[in-house]
Amino acid sequence: MEYSRNKQTVRPTAHDATTGVVTADNARRQDDGLIKRLGATNVLSPRWPCVASLRPGTLSTAICSGLPVPRGPAILSRMGTKSRETIYGASVRAAAERAREARKQADRLTCEAWNKRMLAFKGPAQPSPTLGDALNAGFGYLEVRCLGCDTHQTVALDIVRRPKATPVHELERYMRCKDCSQVRGYPYKRSHLVALRTTKITASDPPSSWWPGER
Repeated sequence: MEYSRNKQTVRPTAHDATTGVVTADNARRQDDGLIKRLGATNVLSPRWPCVASLRPGTLSTAICSGLPVPRGPAILSRMGTKSRETIYGASVRAAAERAREARKQADRLTCEAWNKRMLAFKGPAQPSPTLGDALNAGFGYLEVRCLGCDTHQTVALDIVRRPKATPVHELERYMRCKDCSQVRGYPYKRSHLVALRTTKITASDPPSSWWPGER
């Protein structure tokens, strides 16, 4: 076998059995026979000294060195691996659902504790749940008592134009009684926060009362 000195092309030669002369036809026939015997699906240059056999189900090795050679696309296409979504997706979604339920339960307990403090002691209103916490817990309304006409009204928290991180007690200074303002001719803002509610004040759901009753 002869190799060029510039290492750009490597041309192993084959001898003619009859004449003893190296011919290109003999070399080509040996290449074809090698491919048929190996059953290779992807052969790296038939005349290259390190020919890799990529027969399915066998370890691909370089003939000259014996080192493993990466399999070709034909082999990789037959191999399948589970995606991360398949392996971890269910556990990630379950953990997120548990965290969501825990936050909702914590917000509900916070709102109920604030309601009990306001109904039992009439305050103080600070600290108070935020708008986002109240809405997440299902308390969509804030009950307010006007100190002028002594009426109870409910304010929908989902239409309040304030950030969701705003505490509920900060809304007190922005509220005014419509009837008292019309009678007096100026915005009447004397009000008192009563409690958070899940529904509006109706005939079947009357206003909240102080514990134990009005004094």
